[in-house]
Amino acid sequence: MVATSGFRQFVILLYKGLLLRKRHYIVTFFELVIPVFVASILCIIQAQQTVYSDDRDFLGRRKGNLWEDYATYEPFDIFETAQHQRLDVEFVFTPNNDFTRKFVEDSVEFFRRRSNFMLGRTGVKGAPSEKELERYCVQQQRDDPYKLYVGTVFQNFGDELPTSLDYKIRHNP
Repeated sequence: MVATSGFRQFVILLYKGLLLRKRHYIVTFFELVIPVFVASILCIIQAQQTVYSDDRDFLGRRKGNLWEDYATYEPFDIFETAQHQRLDVEFVFTPNNDFTRKFVEDSVEFFRRRSNFMLGRTGVKGAPSEKELERYCVQQQRDDPYKLYVGTVFQNFGDELPTSLDYKIRHNP
């Protein structure tokens, strides 16, 4: 017997199978197309998931959210929303260091210019930890329910700007 490589043997087996299948080409076509078609339908259905929550409260107002999928909410423009609100806004952040404070103050200034937020006042406050940030926001919200608090927890944020910004936003509705 002639010595051949494993790849050559594999190609010979494929060619032999092709010669046998040539007689039944219609069956071969359906054996290949039907599983691919069924699998692609399942992928398309899963990709098109939309969950609608159309619960209404006793006044007929819509409560709940329209979820585009389980991870993202319907987008809205925070700059457009801020123009119509007459609330004071306080931006609370952690960790409380000079670099983070400068970053947040620059972001708040950008927010003021972009949204024309002139009706209310904005403030910036640092917190030493995430627990302190949450505790401060909850306490202040109880004292002044008409003020809006936006908390931001920066992860891996030292004395210089990281290459990837990792953060959590704490926002009261």
